[in-house]
Amino acid sequence: MTRRRGEIGIRIALGADRGSIFGMLFRESGKMLLAGLLVGTLITFSVATLVSKMLFELKPYDPVALAAAIVLLLVVGLLATLAPALRAARINPTAALREE
Repeated sequence: MTRRRGEIGIRIALGADRGSIFGMLFRESGKMLLAGLLVGTLITFSVATLVSKMLFELKPYDPVALAAAIVLLLVVGLLATLAPALRAARINPTAALREE
């Protein structure tokens, strides 16, 4: 967010409202988060048969465990985005442009 401070300041100075800045950052973060979850899930399916001997009383393709892990990572990722997105939405455009 610090690297994009000038860009966000320009967007706000040109008329973007705080909600659109917040939404923009959440969309960008969400795309990266979903891409990571997709790649991680694909890797999990490809490696599950290799590590199935190490799992104790668990199926390698346990849908409940996989769904719980995906939901947990999704919630943590969105919570990690919340504070920087709120901070970016409150940027003073004049101060941000002055720093550039």
